[in-house]
Parts: sequence; structure tokens; C-alpha cells
Amino acid sequence: MMSKKKRLFRQLSAKLRTRSRQRRFGYFWRNVGQYANTGIWLDLGGGEGSLFLTEINTIRPAILLDMNHAQMKNAQAKHLNILAVLANGEHLPFKDLSIACIFCNSVIEHVQHPAELSAEIARVGQSYFVQTPNGSFPLETHSFIPIPFYRLMPERFRRMLCRLIGASYGYIESVSYISEQQLKAMYPDATHRQERWLGLVKAFYVLKQWSIDKS
Repeated sequence: MMSKKKRLFRQLSAKLRTRSRQRRFGYFWRNVGQYANTGIWLDLGGGEGSLFLTEINTIRPAILLDMNHAQMKNAQAKHLNILAVLANGEHLPFKDLSIACIFCNSVIEHVQHPAELSAEIARVGQSYFVQTPNGSFPLETHSFIPIPFYRLMPERFRRMLCRLIGASYGYIESVSYISEQQLKAMYPDATHRQERWLGLVKAFYVLKQWSIDKS
């Protein structure tokens, strides 16, 4: 049974994560979304769409694409006016430049071939927003409770800490962080920005603005 202290930590972490995601979506909207061409939008790797679809549901027709069958089924039941597609992001089932806008949040660090995913996003997206966390940021955020300096710990301490807070050790260890230099090589024609928290680089953004670039 989860202790009261652990439950409070998780609740606080969830609130901070939600607030951070909302700020991120606001940045996306101001810099990409409001300039996007008319047409279908794509939430790429968005799970059940808890972030993107909550914000965009009444603004644009949207497709939610992920590889998790259960999440796609649940998403389709909750969001009746979207199309949930079960597919691999490294092989998108769409024609070139057929998607008006792509939103891809904290996905690229989880795929087996990030360069292939990036190439597909650039191929089908008229405009896009890609976010990935900075692996050098002091807090490991792929858990319910952000873990400080996780990557600097010996393996046995990482395992012990994950058990203590109820985090998935295998999931956290499966993350392959993408550097800013790698992102610039994958997206040479896009705009690159940094998300900062307390002066530290928390994440990297890749932006492609359709109407501005085409004007």
C-alpha cells in the first residue's frame, strides 16, 4: 500500500508536470499552432492524448497515432471526434506533406531509430513541433517523482531508488536521450530552441512554421 508521504509527492509531481506541459503547449500554439495551415493535425506518440487532445480537441480535426493498442482504444472511446491510429511513427501511413501540423512531445527519446522518426515527421508535416528532454538536466523526469542526479548513481542505487518510489527501472533505463547537436543534424531546416527551468536547459524544441516559411 502506498504511503501517505509518497502519495503526496506523486500528487505534487503530477501537478508540476501538468503545469509544465500546459506551458509547453502554450509555447507550441504561439510559435507553431496558430500559424499552421488548415487541415488535419497529428498527435504523434501521444498515448491516450491526455495533453494534446485536451487542448486541441475543439480547435482542429486531429489524428492520434501510437503503438499501444489499449491506449488507442481508450483514446477513441474518450475522444469521439478524433481518429486513433495504431501505427509505428518510424513508418507513418501518410502522404508527403499531408498533415497540416504535427505535435510530438517526449517521444523521440523512446523510439529505436530516432533519425527515421525525424525523417518521417519532416516528410509528412507541413509544420511541426518536436520536444525531447535534455539528458543532462539534473532531474530524471521519467518517473512519478523526479529523481535528482539519477544518471550519476551506480546501478544498484538506481534500482533501489526506483523500488522505493515505485518507478519502473526498466522504463527509465530504456530512455535514449537525444542531444541538441543530434537534433540539429536530424532537422537541419527547422528552428531549434531550448526550454529552461531555473536557468538550466530542461528540454529541446524543434519548430517548423508552415505559413511563415512559405510567405
